[in-house]
Formats: sequence, structure tokens, C-alpha cells
Amino acid sequence: MVELYLLEQLVAVKDVGTLTRAAEKLYLTQSALSRSMKRLERELDVELFVRTKNTIYLSETGERAAALARDILEQMDKYVDSVRSFDKQHKTLHFAVCAPRPVIDIEQFIDAMGYNWRLEYEILDDAEIIQGVLNEKFSFGFVHRDTDIPAELFCRHYRDEKLYIIVPRGHPLEEHNSLTFSQIDGYNLLVFDGVGVWEQVCRDNLPNSHFVTVNDAAALKSIVQDSSFPSFTTDIAISAGNISGRQTAIKITDENGVMPFYLVGLERRKSEILDFLHFLHSKT
Repeated sequence: MVELYLLEQLVAVKDVGTLTRAAEKLYLTQSALSRSMKRLERELDVELFVRTKNTIYLSETGERAAALARDILEQMDKYVDSVRSFDKQHKTLHFAVCAPRPVIDIEQFIDAMGYNWRLEYEILDDAEIIQGVLNEKFSFGFVHRDTDIPAELFCRHYRDEKLYIIVPRGHPLEEHNSLTFSQIDGYNLLVFDGVGVWEQVCRDNLPNSHFVTVNDAAALKSIVQDSSFPSFTTDIAISAGNISGRQTAIKITDENGVMPFYLVGLERRKSEILDFLHFLHSKT
């Protein structure tokens, strides 16, 4: 079977007109290019060049062969692009997060791109995420601290998420423009079971509150709209319009009310993962 590099070299000869200039373009010696062209002639069992004492140029068959070679190379480029595009659109992403925000961002990204990716993720604590990335159980992960990152991993800030409390109209807390955890502590609160590290932040900072945990996001949304209990949301959810007119969202100003997310991945895959992060930022 004819190797593609021989066709590429034949096309280069056609494009520049001589073996000498084609060799320069291809960063080859003229003798090396000449040997390649003779090999191509043997494999095709035809003469591609007219050779005289002082000149060498493509024969009519050589001209036709070069044109067909160009078509083949263009088709090969399309083939490679098509395979890569299919792979991008049908891959499975294995990753882990400390809280749901990055999952929502990735879902929005693949929807915007029209990709048919399948997401397989787990909500874990930072130590479990780091270990999973090290063991290559996960391609990457999102943690909420950039400390104690092993040398084998890189760590890059992704985004911050700010905590808000949602209260129904007429609730005693509604009069506040902002709140601290100490002002909220003692109230009964609704919390979604799948918020990862956010739940621990709330429990740690609200030791006197009682939490009603709901494990279905749709059910929680319905309950929040009709309940007198406050619940939690974030600035990103608010910007997406996920608050009804019967509710007031109030920012929590404590330092612990801000959650930074850091992307971690294997150092040897840094370029590939940061490319993904760049595209993720551009679509969210």
C-alpha cells in the first residue's frame, strides 16, 4: 500500500515545480526526495517523471497522479476530522466534584456544543477527588481548596459561587439586604441532599438550625415555593432566573459563604484538560 507521505511529497513537487524546491519545502535533501519518488514509481509500477540529462519533471501520468494524490490527502484530512468530531460528540466524561455547580456548567456546555457526551460523575470530598484523579478513576475533578495538592497534579482556579438564602414573602429575614450565618442560625431550613460540600458548610456554620433534607431537586423546588421554610441558593442559580416572584434571595456575607472551585488533573494531561477548561469558560 502506498504510504501517505509519498503522496504528500508528490504533491509538493507538483506545487513548486522542481525536486530541488520541493526538497527545500519539505526540509529534505534532494537525494532523499528523489529516492522517495523512485519508490513511489515502483509501488505504482509507472513512471511519474521525465528524466533527461539535466532536468527532471512530472510526466503526464505524474501530473495526473499528483492531482489524484491531492484528492486523497484532502479526503484523509476530512476522514481524520470526522473521526475526531465523532469522538468528541460521543465520549464519556468521568470526573468528580465537591459540589454540583461544575456539573451544571458541563451539562450546559455539551448542550450548547451539540455533543452527545455521557457524564459519569461523583460528588465527593476533596481528598477522595484527589485520590481518584491520581488513580485515573477520574479524568479530572473540582475541589474547593487549592492546598495539599500532590506534585503529580496541577490545580487551576475555575470559578467562585456565592451562597444566598431564599425566604418567602413576609418572612422575618426578608427585611435584610444581607445576612450572616449567625443571623440565620436557629431557623429551620430546607436543604437539597445533593449539594456536596455546601451542606457541610451550612451545618458547620448553623449549629442551632434544624435541616429538612430533600433528595429530589424538582420536589425541593416545588416545596420551596409553597413552604414557609427558608432554603439556600447561589448567585449563579439566581442569574439563571431560578427564583420565583414569591421569594426573596438574600446574600450571605460570611467568608465561608463563598465557594471557590479548583480544577485538578494529572500534570501530564495538563494541556488537554486546560483546553477543555477554556472551552467550558467560553460557553458558561
